[in-house]
Amino acid sequence: MKKSSFPWFKLLIATAAIAVLVGFAAKDLAPNVPVAWVLAYAFAGGVLFVIAILLVMWIKFLVNRFLLNAGATDTDWLWFKSDPRGIQSLRGRDVSDQSKDI
Repeated sequence: MKKSSFPWFKLLIATAAIAVLVGFAAKDLAPNVPVAWVLAYAFAGGVLFVIAILLVMWIKFLVNRFLLNAGATDTDWLWFKSDPRGIQSLRGRDVSDQSKDI
């Protein structure tokens, strides 16, 4: 069996578990609605939330990849007061010069 790089089954189980907790906690808010419908709505809301989070992560990945390929400094370095050592000399080099360092 081929292993996936993302644990989809675990994500589905965790979403279902959280939806059950939210559904049972929220069943008193709508006493005339059957418990099965409340759980279904909670699960649908959880799935939509997970899809939204994954979509935001994917867009952020694409933007960061574009910025790094366009020559931007890695965003993790923004926590420091100055650029890392040697970045100024690397900015002046041609791309073909960088492959010789590897």
